[in-house]
Amino acid sequence: MKPLQKNYVFTSFEEAMQFIAHISPIFIRENHHPEIKNFYNRVELGYYTTSAGNNVTALDRSIAKEVDMIYKTRFSTP
Repeated sequence: MKPLQKNYVFTSFEEAMQFIAHISPIFIRENHHPEIKNFYNRVELGYYTTSAGNNVTALDRSIAKEVDMIYKTRFSTP
């Protein structure tokens, strides 16, 4: 199965890094480690669970939804 991919765009590199710092506690809380890629003002997250054979699980979807809400409420431009 392919990872659950989420892509986010920001106004600057600094804002992209703030987003990563802001969402990191979610991953720590859930003991989950998504693939994180950052290039300038873009962040790409790849969700899958290694203990489930690198498949996407309910936990992956739940965390992705929580991260999406943070992006929409705090970081996306109207």
